[in-house]
Amino acid sequence: MDWNVIIAAAASALLSGGGIAGFINWRENKRAKQLQNETTASQQWRELYEKAESKCDAKDKKIEALYKENGYLRDNNNDLTTQNAVLKIHKCEIKGCEKRQPPRGY
Repeated sequence: MDWNVIIAAAASALLSGGGIAGFINWRENKRAKQLQNETTASQQWRELYEKAESKCDAKDKKIEALYKENGYLRDNNNDLTTQNAVLKIHKCEIKGCEKRQPPRGY
């Protein structure tokens, strides 16, 4: 094989296969791939952020519901404690007689 044939074959392969265009557009292709990677990464970060926000919102709602329930239970406990104290005051030590202690309008 002659050098001319080898050079001609290489040149025809580059020209017909788009090799020169590949070399010319190499920077543009590289930048396009970088932009595509950055876009994908930003979308993934956005999804992670939205998931974290939804978890945080769900926790906040749960905390608010628990605070409401806690307030209701405290009020209920307060009412029962008050009723218990009143009943202890009115507890009869001697039942069914005029000597009731404490006296209660017999």
